[in-house]
Amino acid sequence: MQLTPQANIHAAWFYCRLSKQAIPLRKMNYLAHCYLAFGHPELLAGQFIADDVKGGKYRDYPEGVRNGILLHRHVDHFTDTWPGCLEIRALLRPDLGLFSGVALDVFFDHILALEWASHSAEERADFIRNTYSILAGYEDMMTEKRRYIFKKMVEADWLGRYDSIEGISLTLTQMSRRIPSGEILLQAPDLLEKNKKIITEVFKIFFPQLIYATKTKLDTFAP
Repeated sequence: MQLTPQANIHAAWFYCRLSKQAIPLRKMNYLAHCYLAFGHPELLAGQFIADDVKGGKYRDYPEGVRNGILLHRHVDHFTDTWPGCLEIRALLRPDLGLFSGVALDVFFDHILALEWASHSAEERADFIRNTYSILAGYEDMMTEKRRYIFKKMVEADWLGRYDSIEGISLTLTQMSRRIPSGEILLQAPDLLEKNKKIITEVFKIFFPQLIYATKTKLDTFAP
């Protein structure tokens, strides 16, 4: 049976949820999630593995990692419901459909990479190197899929290449090859170039609010 384009997009969603080595379709803002661990190793580990931990399974992890998982969920919820993000996804949806959220995650990581000095006193290259080193110490907590993703992330330096259009184009191209109907993502770099001004303006308002909301959530974990 021939699937319609819309059905193919829905099939891509389920493929990425079920395949052991599929890149997660929905959340690709790795740089932002790593940054929002605020230098805490266990929070970083929890943020990184969170997409593989369903429901109440987070309780199976040590307290710091558990808090990182919950923090990741909080960041995702804030991002998914923040009005400006909804508007940008609506702007991208005619071209990207359900992939608009994936593209926005990558776009925001691109802008964070470019605006890094406004948000951190640590050099971005040092932050990335430390991030890879810390996560390597938590591979025993990762699923097979997550270990595969981490291996590919380090080999190709995903976090380091977000600062260029060429880098995010490569990321999106690789994603497009791994998921059904993913070729729609090949349009995304051009859409970023076309809408970069408004996306950057939204990010500059959004990200400080996300930082504040994340730190506020983090305070609720204090003993």
